[in-house]
Amino acid sequence: MMELWSTFMRVLNWILGITALGLLPLAQPAAAASPPMTTVFNSGLTGSSLIQGIAAGPDGNFWFTAAGIPGLGISGAIGRITRAGVITQFTSGLNTGSNPAIIVAGPDGNLWFVDQGTTPAIGRITPTGVITEFNQGLNPNSFLPGITTGPDGNLWFTVGAPAPTAIGRITPTGVITQFAQGRLRQPGSIAAGADGTLWFSDGTFFGHVVPSTGVVTDIEPPTGMAFMRLAAGPDGNIWFTGVTLPAQQGLLGSIDSTGAITTFSQGLNAGSFPNALAAGPDGNLWFTDGGPTKSIGRMTTAGTITEFPQDPGLNTPVGIAAGPTNALWLADTNAHAIGRLTLPTDVVTAGVSGSGEVTSLPAGIACGNGNQSCSAGFADSTPVTLIAAPAAGFDFAGWSGGACSGTGPCTVSLSADTNVGANFVAHGTSGVALVSAVLPSSRSVQAGTTATAFGTVINTSADTTATGCTVQAETDVTTGFYFQVTDPATNRPVGPVNPSITLPPGGAQSVILSLTPSASFAPTAVAFNFSCANAPSAVSNFGLNTLLLSASSAPAADVVALAATTTNDGIVDIPGANGIGAFAVATINLGAPAVINASANTGTADLPVTITICETVPATGQCLAPPTASVNTSIATNATPTFAIFVQGSASVPFQPAMNRVFVQFKDAGNAVRGSTSVAVRTQ
Repeated sequence: MMELWSTFMRVLNWILGITALGLLPLAQPAAAASPPMTTVFNSGLTGSSLIQGIAAGPDGNFWFTAAGIPGLGISGAIGRITRAGVITQFTSGLNTGSNPAIIVAGPDGNLWFVDQGTTPAIGRITPTGVITEFNQGLNPNSFLPGITTGPDGNLWFTVGAPAPTAIGRITPTGVITQFAQGRLRQPGSIAAGADGTLWFSDGTFFGHVVPSTGVVTDIEPPTGMAFMRLAAGPDGNIWFTGVTLPAQQGLLGSIDSTGAITTFSQGLNAGSFPNALAAGPDGNLWFTDGGPTKSIGRMTTAGTITEFPQDPGLNTPVGIAAGPTNALWLADTNAHAIGRLTLPTDVVTAGVSGSGEVTSLPAGIACGNGNQSCSAGFADSTPVTLIAAPAAGFDFAGWSGGACSGTGPCTVSLSADTNVGANFVAHGTSGVALVSAVLPSSRSVQAGTTATAFGTVINTSADTTATGCTVQAETDVTTGFYFQVTDPATNRPVGPVNPSITLPPGGAQSVILSLTPSASFAPTAVAFNFSCANAPSAVSNFGLNTLLLSASSAPAADVVALAATTTNDGIVDIPGANGIGAFAVATINLGAPAVINASANTGTADLPVTITICETVPATGQCLAPPTASVNTSIATNATPTFAIFVQGSASVPFQPAMNRVFVQFKDAGNAVRGSTSVAVRTQ
């Protein structure tokens, strides 16, 4: 382990070194064409349960709150529903007369909720169902309408009348502090912004709180609006539901880090009353409409609104949460039920001729190595990028179908089922063949700010010089691009932009890749075409020579991550079929402070491994807590947290480095990837 950590510390020092050089500066998906499919669950619920809030838990399940009705003898409860629809409720530990409402995933791996019952409190429930309530310092008349996880690793909540109004903070150990500066009237919903502050609604105006100081500031919006619920959007803005006054016509909108408000209402049903709001897995905002039509709505970050009639088994959804799959979950108070919205899909079918592999981003397609025809479903209009990787001794000759051509990544924007073919051909031993790599594998910057990454291209030929070599950004994103070669001794760029490069046999060249987004967009895999005049392009492999790039209107977290393995070759070895391999990841956050969820997975490959992760002491590699499936941690600007990842095998994993990999991802509160890295995995 000490050898691993010695390698890791070199990687950490390298990250800090290139940051000091200034080479890594600080820095919408289309709407679905069809309605979502709804499944309603109520088995295991008390018949009169008033379901209120719902949130995705760290255990992969969804957790919800149920209000108590003392006059009817109904106790409040916290519930858990698996993705298969199995419901369990927990009541032990709740105060008498409890009324749990809003619930969120906390920074400590537990769920946290507000209890609006006869004894107001902030509650915590572990994934095993152990409930603890905290109320020391709360006024007995407190009304607690909102709670969220803050960028400082604490929970933040709102306190409304009749008690003195305030914004509250509770640590994961239960210590409560309240702040009451500003003209607080009736604080309501609260959400963490990409600017490192907490945003809250207060009747007809907004406010925000600086977590480090507790200073509360009012933001006065245009008159004539009242605001309901807030949620962090995929574009870095805070999104809200509300109504106009006095007409009480529904509206939705966003507020950026400067306090500028944009509202939308075209597309809403007459008499609409938007309520709960969440960022969906398709990059859109989804909301519940409690108006006379009882609808479920979707809005793009450009403001295009579509409403769908809700399932007759639902009545008044008051909570909505996005899940890890292509679905959203609803908490319905009057129907006493939980609803699951499965977003509509189109099927991509990939066929492989010759010897090679085809994978997709988002994950789903994994063809090759004997599996020559495979399919996967994706949400309507989702851009799906197919990436080809030839086997040893083969070249990728190009795509067919799906309006794709050439040898670069194939991106299909789905409107119907689509078939795409990939053709691999054998190559000779003396031809020029290129391989390439890009690191870091993810950047997240503000629109107008340049994102940089390092690229390397290698001529693997033993006897032929590659001439006229260049690099182009292949993926269609709203960005300007150029590259420069670098001095390998200093990593600094030298010479003109976009030069022509010559590579001798076995030669390599490092470059700086510079991309400047001109508008906001969700995390997108940018592929690069490393090519030469006398050689086919280097094969593009997700996570190896692509860059997961996103841009937002306000500063967001930008976690630059690099992995270190024991042998310093980018491969984590599992000793024997049931052994445990380990590797380390060094990071630096070049963007805004944020609470980040760190986790690891195997991407499109279904591998017989179990992966856990822990945050570590950088100097020693010691875990700060036992390894779990994911870790929540608050990362300040320029902070350098470190992590250890453990890979437990249960069967043999073959060495296929383009396919069999462990991906480490760092996501913010809006579930946007703000950093990533990967290593190959195999059984030794």
